[in-house]
Amino acid sequence: MTAPPPFTGNKSQLSLAGTLFNSPTALSEHIRQLLWSQPVRAPFTGQEDALLREWVTYHPDAAQKAGTGITAFYVDEHRDYGALSRGIYIRRTDGSVIDISYKEPSKALVQLHKTGTLARPARHVVDDFKNALRLIVDPQCLAVKRKVFRNDTTLACPVTGQPFTFDSAHTDHLYPMTFDAIAWHWCLIWDIRPAEVTLVDQGTSFKVKDQQLADAFAGFHLETANLRVISKTANITAPRYPTDWNILL
Repeated sequence: MTAPPPFTGNKSQLSLAGTLFNSPTALSEHIRQLLWSQPVRAPFTGQEDALLREWVTYHPDAAQKAGTGITAFYVDEHRDYGALSRGIYIRRTDGSVIDISYKEPSKALVQLHKTGTLARPARHVVDDFKNALRLIVDPQCLAVKRKVFRNDTTLACPVTGQPFTFDSAHTDHLYPMTFDAIAWHWCLIWDIRPAEVTLVDQGTSFKVKDQQLADAFAGFHLETANLRVISKTANITAPRYPTDWNILL
């Protein structure tokens, strides 16, 4: 699948299916709004369908997503790290269905505008890898949340002191063994290079293909992680301690 060059020549402005956007970020926000405003399992039609058909051609795995051809785009719900979320799905002409991350084509367009190529930058490779590792330990994190809320529906956040519920709770990795640090140390110990790990694109997330490798990380995380349950607000505003993933590229 291919699409015509989308940029108009006016800074980062681009046009898809006859609709102008001031930047790839504005396009991504528009797609996100469609994601949350569209009724579940109702196919997109008209201009929205036309926009999605052109938009998806910029996905890094566009040909694989399209498969035999696209019948329709629609929104459906799924579990993302234990929380109910939404994704945009493609129904193909052969009846198969696949989901697609609404961020991927827009990130690719940012790359296209900056460099003239759709090649994925190294930081995206690392981000996809880390997100795949998060998916592996999601059951561990969910088990901790369920244990904490076993006898209560509302608790006081240990960071903010404000009340929060199971649905607004996040499982946090206590410093210094943040999730990023755990993943980074695991790669160093086992000499694992993110770019060499095969991931399976599940549309809204990536999965590590090698089950033995996934099991190894799950075991390492279980041994090293110190988890606590805090409110979403506390987790989002917590300080970040980045690690140098460049040495693993």
